[in-house]
Amino acid sequence: MRAVLFLLALSVLPGCSCYGTRASDVLQRMETQDKILPYGANELFADGRGMRTPPENTISREAVVGAPGITTGMMNGELVTQIPIPVTPELLARGRHRFEIVCSNCHGLVGNGDSMIADNMATRLPPSTKTRVMPRSDSACSTASGSSASAPSSPAGAR
Repeated sequence: MRAVLFLLALSVLPGCSCYGTRASDVLQRMETQDKILPYGANELFADGRGMRTPPENTISREAVVGAPGITTGMMNGELVTQIPIPVTPELLARGRHRFEIVCSNCHGLVGNGDSMIADNMATRLPPSTKTRVMPRSDSACSTASGSSASAPSSPAGAR
């Protein structure tokens, strides 16, 4: 019975892949699929608009939420010079957990740039473990707002 199920699974599996399909074809399907474009019409809603008004109390992505020294690395328009919160083992564990989820895909699990994404980048920046002169405040700012090649870690990273 197991052999029959195994053979059945093997015969069905080829139909579940994009084998033989170019990546550009997959992206083209995304481009041509039905979707609501910004400022486009939509019959679903009574007012005919596709874009909806955000719910009350929605926080914009650009909004500074919480203490600016923590979220932006700046206080009173100046870069912070010290870490503005107590560094505890719990905080370090949380930081490692967030790094592994948000950052390690590109930077590698130990921050050395050893990842599949980095291997396929046209321009490789030096690993984040390279020794360079960088004040802590600059590091906090690039973590909060992203560097030239990285997306910002917040608000998703702030959760």
